[in-house]
Amino acid sequence: MTVQPGQQLALIPHDYQGQTVTQRTRDGFINATAMCRVVGRSWSEYRRHKNTEAFLQALALDLQIPQVQLTLTVQGTPGGDPRNQGTWVHPQVAVHLASWLSPEFAVQVTKWVMEWQSGRGPNDHAWRQFQDRVSLTHNSVPDGYFCIFHETASIYATLIENGANPGTRMILDISAGLHWGNHWRDHGLAAQFGAARKFDHFYPPYFPQALSNPQKPWCYPDAALPEFRRWMKATYEPVKLPAYLNDQVRQGKLAANDANGVLAAIADHARRKSIS
Repeated sequence: MTVQPGQQLALIPHDYQGQTVTQRTRDGFINATAMCRVVGRSWSEYRRHKNTEAFLQALALDLQIPQVQLTLTVQGTPGGDPRNQGTWVHPQVAVHLASWLSPEFAVQVTKWVMEWQSGRGPNDHAWRQFQDRVSLTHNSVPDGYFCIFHETASIYATLIENGANPGTRMILDISAGLHWGNHWRDHGLAAQFGAARKFDHFYPPYFPQALSNPQKPWCYPDAALPEFRRWMKATYEPVKLPAYLNDQVRQGKLAANDANGVLAAIADHARRKSIS
């Protein structure tokens, strides 16, 4: 089967070894091209394997569908979402493919399929990852200081509520922290509010960043919190955030529709606050 170029797919992004493998929300099909890329093998190699054809024939017979419906191809288009492209396979084919790729990967893909079959929403993973980060930073910031991750939590929530999954590779607080750090330094705010300091920031163990735990980001005096929030509303959200999200779209970490939904939601929230 072939999906027409440009057709939008509602996707569940899964993270494995620092790479993203996407799954279709509607039917559970998983991107086999991305699966093979994770371990450095190819779909065509799997397809030529002596057991593959026999498995596909047996599965099609069991499901009482034509064998051609077990796989589909999504063609790429200029400016299209790269996560949509490649060969996609039925969930049971994905498990069989993963078993051929590696035992560890087979365990993970089986979990993805079982979670999808259980009817859990596509944002469950995103909320869990976000909550895991919150729990690990809840008591780590020194008294009298604030951290960027806590202050950008509402943007993370807006991302997830609008169908986006930041996953383990989209760390928005790093973006905000870098721009705020420049603002802090360029305007000499330490002289006004006191010096910033570093603190231990731990990522959940399944994040790639956890390999170098604890991270040492900056936290800032609570006295500077009003200035930080003013800067977020005046500079980061209307200027820096759109540029960051557009970059995530270009890298294939975020769907364009999700990015637009997030920006629209933030703009609407700001508008309602301004007239309340």
